[in-house]
Amino acid sequence: MMMAAHQSSGYIQSEDFFILKLTSKAVEFTSKVLKLTSKAVEFTSKVLKLTSKAVEFTSKLLKLTSKAAEFTSKLQIHE
Repeated sequence: MMMAAHQSSGYIQSEDFFILKLTSKAVEFTSKVLKLTSKAVEFTSKVLKLTSKAVEFTSKLLKLTSKAAEFTSKLQIHE
């Protein structure tokens, strides 16, 4: 009986080691996922900034187009 308890104890220690090893791998994996998520957030931030600049540019372009249309309209009136 004493031998069985010792073997059982050894099994639990081996199982604990296995669980710790799996937990360590899970932590490494989670760390990699967080790093990738951080990179994705940085990339998305840059895309949003570029999109904002594109919207500003488009707005200016529309204002210029509107001014050009007004100018063209005035030219046609004077013809």
